[in-house]
Amino acid sequence: MHLDFRRVLSATSIFALAIASQSALAQDAAASGAASAGAEAAPSDQAIVVTGLRASLRDALNAKRNTTVVAETISSKDIGVLPDVTIADSLARLPGVTATRDRGNASQAAVRGLGPRLVLGLINGREVASSEPDRNVRWEIYPSEIVSSVAVYKGQSADFIAGGVAATIDIQTIKPLDYHGPAFTVRGGAIYNDGGRDIPGYSGLGARGSAQYVGKLTDDLGLVLGGTYQRQKNGFDSFQGWGYNTVDTGSPPTDANGNKINTPWGAQAEVKGLTETRWSTTAALQWKPGSYWDITLDGLYSNVKINENQAQQWYGRSNGWGDWGGSFGQAGDIYQPGSYTLAGNTVTGATLNNYSSVTNVFGKYVEDKTLFVSGLNAKYDDGTWSVKTDVSYSQARRNNDYHSVATEFYPSRRPLPPALGKCLRCPFRAAMRAALATRPHRSCRAITPACAMGRSACPMILARGRSTFAVHSTPDG
Repeated sequence: MHLDFRRVLSATSIFALAIASQSALAQDAAASGAASAGAEAAPSDQAIVVTGLRASLRDALNAKRNTTVVAETISSKDIGVLPDVTIADSLARLPGVTATRDRGNASQAAVRGLGPRLVLGLINGREVASSEPDRNVRWEIYPSEIVSSVAVYKGQSADFIAGGVAATIDIQTIKPLDYHGPAFTVRGGAIYNDGGRDIPGYSGLGARGSAQYVGKLTDDLGLVLGGTYQRQKNGFDSFQGWGYNTVDTGSPPTDANGNKINTPWGAQAEVKGLTETRWSTTAALQWKPGSYWDITLDGLYSNVKINENQAQQWYGRSNGWGDWGGSFGQAGDIYQPGSYTLAGNTVTGATLNNYSSVTNVFGKYVEDKTLFVSGLNAKYDDGTWSVKTDVSYSQARRNNDYHSVATEFYPSRRPLPPALGKCLRCPFRAAMRAALATRPHRSCRAITPACAMGRSACPMILARGRSTFAVHSTPDG
């Protein structure tokens, strides 16, 4: 048997070359695949991270999509970026939420036309105490600098705390291990309200500042510490009516025909200048000992002090405009024919017969309220089983104190005596005025024996003859 070794070797060489070429092609394919995979993975090392306003809007939209109830959200991943003075101002920007104002600031929240008493307030998902005598929550006690996000749930869910008839508002504070940003932030600025610019000796300039530290002590342990301070001044004036004396609110006067006439109770003019000081501190410790556990301990303390100076003038407190049970338009009544204007059976304007009091009130109102909230939350989730435990404590206190000094004057339409001109030229006029200011019932002749007039004719005595002095102190705890 004869074998052709040349053909065998040739066939073997061709087979080897085929195997080698396939291996080379496989290696090239693998290399190109690895290169393409590397090219696809490369952008992940240079990912674009969106922060600031766009990130907040994106997070708010995502939270709104993922919730199973009708909700509005505010998201702020960066510390202190909310421009509002209090979180109540931020809530007022949401659809369906209206903030009621108190002393110039947004204070309470009404949702979908339902009052603040029907709104439940939460901090990190926990119900907190309120310093108000009812269910109202004063949202201005929470500074906006410490807030990470706010959710307003307009519907109900089985996992919600009961009580939010109108809505449930949940404020979330910062968690250190979930935070991405600068470790230390400091902010400061001025606050100016022009409401009190017309009050003598009063300035509407205030200040606002905050400092916060967020850091990771280890890979699984994080800490946040922060504080805020704000001093805000505001002033405003107002004119207020006290309503009407009607058959539903009192005992209105009756005219000669037996008709009940609705008369105003009175009115007052008021000027207020106030200083509101708020400082708060917050702290949180977050620990993730493993991939299944998340343990957070947090606390918040806030203190708000209001110092308010009031200047009021009351009209009709005594012998009032209301003419309680009087005989309207008849002899001796404060409303005489030709001196009043009626719209139907309601008095809209009048010049009173006889006197009605004018009371000047200088008052000082001080309010001091504090809030302390703390809680411990532990969560376990291994993908199959999940367990959540939460323990919390909150305390709210408020102290009120109001003091006022009032002087009451009864203007009289009694004409002054014809000797007024002689009295104005009296050389003892200055001495009489100074003495009567301290002792209004002192004998005129004891002050100025040489005066030709007696007490019965002196216009300065008559001008002060119906004055009284009273001091009111009504502490309210």
